[in-house]
Amino acid sequence: MMLKRLGFIVKLEWKYARLAFLWDVAEKIISTLSSLAIPYIMKLAVDTVITQDPSLLPLLIFLISLTLGVNLISAIVYSATVYYRQDYIFTRDVKFKNDLYRKAVKVSPECFEQSETYDTYARATEIELDDIHGAFSSLGSIVFQIVSVAAVAGIMISYNPVIALVYLLAYVPLLWVKLHIQKKLHRFKVDTTAENRKKDAMFEFIHDKKAVAELKVFHAFDFVIETRNEIADRLKSDTIRLKAENELKLNAVDVIPGLVYYGAYIVYAMAAIAGTITYGDLTFLVTAMGKYPNSLSSIGIWITSQQDNFFMMDKIMAFMDLPPEREAEGEDCSPLTAGFESLSLKDVSFTYPGNEEETLKHLDVTIRRGEKTAIVGQNGSGKTTTVKLMLGLFDSYDGCYEINNTDVRTVSHGDVYRMFSPVMQDYVKYPFSVRENIEISDCAKHDAQQVETASQRAGADEFIRQLEKGYETNLNKQYDPEGTDLSEGQWHKIALARALYQDHEVVVFDEPTSSLDPISEYEFVQDVKTCMADKTVLFITHRLSSVVDFDRILVFEDGRIIGDGNHRDLMENCEVYRNMFEVQASRYREG
Repeated sequence: MMLKRLGFIVKLEWKYARLAFLWDVAEKIISTLSSLAIPYIMKLAVDTVITQDPSLLPLLIFLISLTLGVNLISAIVYSATVYYRQDYIFTRDVKFKNDLYRKAVKVSPECFEQSETYDTYARATEIELDDIHGAFSSLGSIVFQIVSVAAVAGIMISYNPVIALVYLLAYVPLLWVKLHIQKKLHRFKVDTTAENRKKDAMFEFIHDKKAVAELKVFHAFDFVIETRNEIADRLKSDTIRLKAENELKLNAVDVIPGLVYYGAYIVYAMAAIAGTITYGDLTFLVTAMGKYPNSLSSIGIWITSQQDNFFMMDKIMAFMDLPPEREAEGEDCSPLTAGFESLSLKDVSFTYPGNEEETLKHLDVTIRRGEKTAIVGQNGSGKTTTVKLMLGLFDSYDGCYEINNTDVRTVSHGDVYRMFSPVMQDYVKYPFSVRENIEISDCAKHDAQQVETASQRAGADEFIRQLEKGYETNLNKQYDPEGTDLSEGQWHKIALARALYQDHEVVVFDEPTSSLDPISEYEFVQDVKTCMADKTVLFITHRLSSVVDFDRILVFEDGRIIGDGNHRDLMENCEVYRNMFEVQASRYREG
């Protein structure tokens, strides 16, 4: 797994940060060579001064000049390319995120019905390539540290194998403790993630436009702040206790390598005094020994400190491995005939991934061109799931789903999508202009006349023209002080105009009136009837008064269709529908 991660890092670096990749490799080579050369230069310098042997001077001057020259050139190049590197890093990150989003577009929509998959996607999009680049950069540093440790060990062994062995073993307890501490810190970070998120959420409430009004009315600001402070104090207490425990452990084991270091220093010093080694050798050994603890510690810390980066890399790899949806050019895809004639569900059943119980059970229904069909039923009866399946968002169903007598499983998702214009219950209120909010359903067109035509048909043109900037008005005051906020009824008309601008043959409404008052609901349904006269309409709702004069009403219960007909037929023949209608009607009469 580790090799797979490292290979993935290198692949990402080469694809998105090739120049930075090459620069890091060169920089690490220069740093390693310079670090190894400095102790030897110091040895030559000391021996030259003490022995006054002029034959060592040319080599000493050459090594010093070479080391200084390489580092000077490296520093100049680094400084001269600051702007270009920053521009490259920004471009690299944008390309990385764009590729993630493009992958998300290609992933089968059914994958996102699983919380684990959605979590993988969310975490992958939160990742900055700088984190991955940092993992690679630190990996290069660790390679340098490993080379340094090996070099120090070799140097010490060549002078005195016994001292070298004792010195190396003295750092084992310290390394083990540091590794243990890093693991505990990582575990603590993971365990307190939820608490930290909750703490941060407290301040988000205070800044949230909708929450502020409610907090004022409830006099709840103090409660939110106190809750946040309680969490912060608890985290602070746990953090201080953990750090104190770690410091005690470190101080306890740090004594051993310190004693061995000074013991080795005394042995080497006595050898120099006795003439067994030169004073340059003494300087060389002492300098080398000084590098060993830092290098060894860095290796151990890197192994545990990269847990977060490894976790992120695992998420990216898992996300990139998600299955794509069917493409139009796929060898198993058939063309879908132009124009909508009918769609049919034949003995269709569906179970959400991870669930045992079926959500849809043996559905048999055909929707024909031009029909205005309502889909009604209690919450959880399968209405929305059915429509998502019709939109082509699910593939793992049993039975057969056909459009124009063609099995949808043999058609590309793109062809299926082009049949439908959805108006979802939680349609997105984009912080764009009015025009852009409508055009977003078919960004390739950019047809101003069609935008206005769609708005007129949806009953939105009149209030849009009353806005200060008309169709160019930004629909979010939070991001544009000159923008505006629309009412829910006005936003519904924008959503309807969005579907009309897309101009596909089947328009799907998923609980579009759930947040509207009765009058706005009535007006919206009338707008739908007027502007969708030439369309096939699927209208999901739990408010039966909205659909009493629809051509056809499908009644769902427990994942099955238990009623199919117009309002009059269902009132006579479907007890569930009749009870639902009478209960809703009685509420208005009693009111």
